[in-house]
Order: sequence, then structure tokens, then C-alpha cells
Amino acid sequence: MFGKLNPLAHLNLQRSACVLSCRLIRTRWERGYLKDLYHRRALIGADPVISRSAQPN
Repeated sequence: MFGKLNPLAHLNLQRSACVLSCRLIRTRWERGYLKDLYHRRALIGADPVISRSAQPN
């Protein structure tokens, strides 16, 4: 009984492994993309200051 997993526990292990691998793949491409966006935004500069009365409700 100790060495045998029930079927639901086995499915949960497979799903968590898939989610983990998908998460790592997503961050791999996303890291470079977000870094590029950050550097582009730094080159452009800060957003202009808009007073509260000029902002839409």
C-alpha cells in the first residue's frame, strides 16, 4: 500500500509536471521580451505628468 499511488494522485503528479514545464517554457521567451520592452521604455523616458482633472472618469 505504501509504494502504490492511487490513480488520482498519479494524475495530479503528471499535471503538476506539465504545468511546471509549461511555466518554464513561457518564462524563457517572456524574459527576453519583457527586458526589451523595459529598455525601450527607458529610452523613451517617463510619461508626461497629467493632472487629475485632465484624466477621464
